[in-house]
This record gives sequence, structure tokens and C-alpha cells, in this order.
Amino acid sequence: MTTIAPASPTPTRSRPTWGAGRIIVVVIGALLLLGAAALAVGGAGIRGIDTSDREDGYLTSDGTDFGTSGYALASDAIHLDGLPEGWVFGDTRVRVTGANADDSLFVGIARPDDAAAYLEGIEHSTVTEIDDVAYDHHDGGPPAIAPGDTDIWVAQSNGTGPQSVSWPSDGRWTVVVMSSDSSSGLDVSAEFQVEAPHLGEIAGGVFAAAAVFATFGGLLLWRSLRRRPRTSGAG
Repeated sequence: MTTIAPASPTPTRSRPTWGAGRIIVVVIGALLLLGAAALAVGGAGIRGIDTSDREDGYLTSDGTDFGTSGYALASDAIHLDGLPEGWVFGDTRVRVTGANADDSLFVGIARPDDAAAYLEGIEHSTVTEIDDVAYDHHDGGPPAIAPGDTDIWVAQSNGTGPQSVSWPSDGRWTVVVMSSDSSSGLDVSAEFQVEAPHLGEIAGGVFAAAAVFATFGGLLLWRSLRRRPRTSGAG
């Protein structure tokens, strides 16, 4: 009599299991890839600014027009506090050009308290917004002392044509623009510039971080999605 051996159970492949741990790993991997994309975009933006907006080593803004019927234009206190000196920013510079080629301008940089003391009693306008230009106007009369005759300025420039003045980025400073002869009425264009010697290095660091995020995120996703399902016997 022939004995028929029972058929061996055919291994069956179970569906991949998606436990909580595996889902968490996939989510983390996806977030790392999204972070890498955001960092890459940020790095590209920094690199673009570093390469396209420089003039004589300075990052340069577009020219902005300012004007006043008074005797002086003054900025709000300019400050770049909270950053290690010389790490991100070097010197700051402003370049001021009169509306007419023969306009003779005085541009001075002073501590805010010194500038306020000099401008007290002088009719002038303080620039409170640069992007959407706005002013605070202060009533008064003509200056009793010509701007070039006071010693409050840490940097100054005087004459016709574009006038450029630079000063350290640390601390708080006020920019004052006047006519060299102390007459009223000013119409000028100003460009603001700042040294950023390490901007290229910062962009490189951001790109490196993006590469690390992309590597780990891709590895986590690959390992999770490539995980082999378990097999089981039937019968």
C-alpha cells in the first residue's frame, strides 16, 4: 500500500506590519527631509545675497528718497545689538546723494543722545520707517551751530556729490544729514550698506546642515519602507 505524505505547508507572506514605532520613524524621516529642503532654500537665499548684492565688499540696499522742509534729516537710532562684534557684521556705511549735482551736504554719525541734544530746537524730520518712508517732524528754527563746527560726530563727510560715511556696527548710532551751509529744505537719496564678511561661510554651513538632514532622513525612510514582511506557514 502506498502512503501519501501530507503536503508541506506553503509559506505565506503576511502583509507588512505598520506598528507605532515604524510610523514614528517614517514621520521623523519625512520631517528631516522637509527640514533639509528648507535649509537648502535658505542657504541658496543667503548665497544669492552674498554674490549679487555686494558693492565694494558691502551688502547694499536700493536707494531710498528722503526729504524735509526743515534743516536736518535724522535716523532713528540704528543698532545691531546681540551679535558678536565682527562675526556677522563689520562696519555699516551710508551713502547720501543730493537731488541736484551741486548740492553740498553734511553727513554725520553720532550717539543718539548727542545727536538729539544738537538737534533740540532745530526744525528737522526723523525717519521712522525706511521701507515705507515715514517721518516724525519736529518744529523749531535754524541751527545755532553749523554741523561741521560741533565735535559730536564719530564720523562725518561734507561736500558735493555722493557722501559716504562708515561706522562700527556695534552700539547705537544716529545718522544726521544737513545742508553744508545749514539752509533749510533737503531732498536726498540714501543707500545703506553693511559689511558681512562671513556670509559665504554661513551659507556653506546651512548647506552642510541640509545635507546631514537629507542623509539621515533618507536613510530612515529607506530602512522603514524596505523592511521585509514576516512569513508564516499555513496548514
